[in-house]
Amino acid sequence: MRRLILLAFILSALSWQACRTLDGIPVGLAQEFGALLVSSNVDSARIFIDLNRRGDFADTGKMTRIDEAVRLDSLPVGLHALRLQRSCYTTGQDEFEVAISAQGEANLNAPMQLLPDAAGLVLLSTPDSALVFLDGLPQGYTPLTLTCLDVGAHLVEFRKGSYAPDTMAVTLTGGALDTLSRPLSLQRTVLMEHFSSSTCIPCVEADEIIESVGLQAGPAAVAAIGYHTEIPSSGDPMFLAARADNDARIEYYNVFTNPIVYIDGLVPELGVTNLRNRLNEEIDIRAAINPPLTLEFFDYRVGADSLSGRIRLEALQPLSGAFLRVAIVEKNIDYQNPPGSNGQTHFIDVLRAFWPEPRGTSLTMNAGEKRFVPFAVPLNSAWISGQLEVVAFVQVGSHEILQAASTQYP
Repeated sequence: MRRLILLAFILSALSWQACRTLDGIPVGLAQEFGALLVSSNVDSARIFIDLNRRGDFADTGKMTRIDEAVRLDSLPVGLHALRLQRSCYTTGQDEFEVAISAQGEANLNAPMQLLPDAAGLVLLSTPDSALVFLDGLPQGYTPLTLTCLDVGAHLVEFRKGSYAPDTMAVTLTGGALDTLSRPLSLQRTVLMEHFSSSTCIPCVEADEIIESVGLQAGPAAVAAIGYHTEIPSSGDPMFLAARADNDARIEYYNVFTNPIVYIDGLVPELGVTNLRNRLNEEIDIRAAINPPLTLEFFDYRVGADSLSGRIRLEALQPLSGAFLRVAIVEKNIDYQNPPGSNGQTHFIDVLRAFWPEPRGTSLTMNAGEKRFVPFAVPLNSAWISGQLEVVAFVQVGSHEILQAASTQYP
C-alpha cells in the first residue's frame, strides 16, 4: 500500500501558469523546479523517480548514504512517486509519493530492512541488449543476473526498440538461481505525423481521436509527431515557437489543409469523418510489414540543461537514399486559456525541434551493419522536461517511413 508523504506542497507553485512569450513569440508553460533530500538507514540503495508522470520510473543515478541525505536537484514541480531498490533489502511498501514545490527543498526518510528470504534470477533474450524491468523498475540489459531478490511473485518485462514488449509473471523461490530466457518478436513501430492548428475547429476532434488511437496502440506500436501550421489563419504559438521546423514538414508533404494525418509518410488521412477507423486500418496494414531495419535508444537522459542519448540502427536489408530524422516532441501541452480561436487548451505530440535539422542525417548501410548515432539537444526553458520525448525515424525519397522509435519505448 502506498504511503503518502506530504512535503510542504505549495499549490500556487505548480507549473500550470499563464502562457508567456519568448523573444515575443507566445510559447508553452514555464517549467519550475525544486529539490528533494532523500535519507535512509542503508547505503547504496538506488533511487528511482517517476519524472515523466506516466508511470515509468527513471534511475536518478544516485544512491542513498547512511551518513547524510542525498540531494536530487532540478525536479519538476508537482507530485512524483519515488522508489528505492537495493539487493537483499525492502522498504516494505510499493513506493513513496512526494510533492515538489518551486525553489523548495523537500525531505524524505525511507527506511529499509533486510529480506527474510532471498532468490536470484538470470535473464536472457534473443536478440540480447533488451532492457529488463522488474516490478516496474529498470534493472539493466540482457544478459543480466539479479541476486538477492524478494521471494515470491514478480513481474518481468523485456523492452527493446523494434521488438514487441514481452511481459510475464514469475514466482521466485529461495536457493538456486532461476533462469528466464525469452525470444523477442520483430515489430514495426508505425509513425503518425499529424498536422493541426489552434485556429482550426475540426482539429479539436481530430486531436482527441489521434490521442486515443495512440494510447490504445501503445508506444511500442505507434509513435507520433504533431506539427502546427498557419492554416486556416496565423497566430498558432506552437507553430511560431518552431516555425522553420514546422514549415519544413509542411513543405515536404505539401500540406494545404488541417487536420491531416500521414501514416508512415504514405497515406494522408484528411478530416474527422470515420477518422478513428481509418487510422486503425492504416496502422494495421503498416504493422503487418516487417521493417528493413531496427531502431532503439540507449542512455537517454533529460538533464537540467539538455537531453541526450544514442540511437542504435541495425540494417536488416541494404539501405540507400534514406535519412535518419530525429524530432524532440512535447507529449502534452496544456494552456490555462485557449491560445487560438478554436477553444482548444490541450495539445499532443507537439514538435519542439528537429535535431540536428529537419532534413536529418543521410543514411547508407549494408545488410547486417550496425551503427550508433549520438545526439545532444539544449533544453529550451519553455519546454516541460517531464513531457519531453525523442522520436527517431528513417525515411526515403518516396516519403515512406521504414521504421520509427520513441524514447517512450527504449
